[in-house]
Formats: sequence, C-alpha cells, structure tokens
Amino acid sequence: MSVDAEDVIDWQDFESRCLNDAEFITQMLGVFIDNAPKTWQECKHAADAGDWSAASRHAHTLKGSAANMSAGALRTLAAGAEAKAGSHDKTGLDDLVAHIDLAMHDCIRACTQRLNAMDSTR
Repeated sequence: MSVDAEDVIDWQDFESRCLNDAEFITQMLGVFIDNAPKTWQECKHAADAGDWSAASRHAHTLKGSAANMSAGALRTLAAGAEAKAGSHDKTGLDDLVAHIDLAMHDCIRACTQRLNAMDSTR
C-alpha cells in the first residue's frame, strides 16, 4: 500500500536544500528518478550474487540519494540494507527488500508528481 506523496518526501526541507531554486529542484528530481531505481537494482543484483561489498556500496549510494531528497523512510531503509550487506546478514533481507521496493515506488511517484506539477506552472 502506497502512502500519500506529500508524506514520502519532506518537500519543505528538500526545497530548502535546493535553495528554493526551481531549476535546481527540477534537476534533482530528474536525477533521482533516473538513477535511484538503477542503484537499487544494482544493489539487489549484487546481493543476489553474494557480492556484499558492491551491495553495501550501492545501498550507501541509495542512502545518500534518499537523504539528499529528504526521503527519510527510504534513507532509513537503505541504511538498514547497507548494514546488512556490510555484515553479510541475510536475516530478514526479503522483508527489507520488499519495504525498499515499496518506498522506492512511492518516492519515484512523489517525485514524478512534483515534477509534473512544476512543469504545469511554467
């Protein structure tokens, strides 16, 4: 079940991070939409292959991207994935992956909605 787009990202914090610059906000949204899902897929593939170093690195990248976007839930989940990969801990990994999949979907949907809203005001 998805959550409301306004609850996924702290828009006030995110826009403040971007100095309320509409062009920069648009760029950040686009970069996140393009790159975050790829990073997450790379993380899952690395974990499936037993490459814990790569999985940890990709989870760390996702954690940073989520933090830059003020996407707190995704950042917290990615931190959990990073910790699990760093310790080669498969316990509860399927549940964590499912939660990150959902959080990623919600973040991409929220970013796409925000980008579309910004485009319609231009």
